[in-house]
Amino acid sequence: MPKLRLAIIISILIIICWVPQSLAPTLQDHQAVSERTIIIDDIVNDFQLLSLLVRDISIYDQYLITNHAYNYDSAADYLAQGFDQILAQTIIAYYFIYVPELDQLAVVPIESIPIITFADEPYMEVHHLSPQKLVINRFYSDCYIHGDCYLYQITARFNGERWIIMDLRLNPAS
Repeated sequence: MPKLRLAIIISILIIICWVPQSLAPTLQDHQAVSERTIIIDDIVNDFQLLSLLVRDISIYDQYLITNHAYNYDSAADYLAQGFDQILAQTIIAYYFIYVPELDQLAVVPIESIPIITFADEPYMEVHHLSPQKLVINRFYSDCYIHGDCYLYQITARFNGERWIIMDLRLNPAS
């Protein structure tokens, strides 16, 4: 009986060792997928902050009043949850105007930067510049005319808790 057990154990070990490594996902592959998922989740959530700030509005007189901030500082603080402080201030200066007679911040109806959502995930390429910094590339085609191509680059840094957006660039791809 002990010889039979030993033969079974040896057979199992041979089978385990014989299975090609390429057929079984490695721990490193799983960690890479998990890390990418975390990064994408953080970036999408960052853009969700911007989307809510611009789109969750109340109409008062001729103004589109945001429901998430009352002045430039509160809007920048709100966005700073997912954007670098300087970038948050730049975005606020571009998208909003303070209306003194209402003591409120209003959305300026202008063309927007692309808002990244979970639907963009299959089209995103994540490139680490360092353990704390990365660039996400998202290509868009046929935006303005047939055959055009644009590269949206999102630079992010890890702030110790999550990935926050540092820089956004949308340029024609060559």
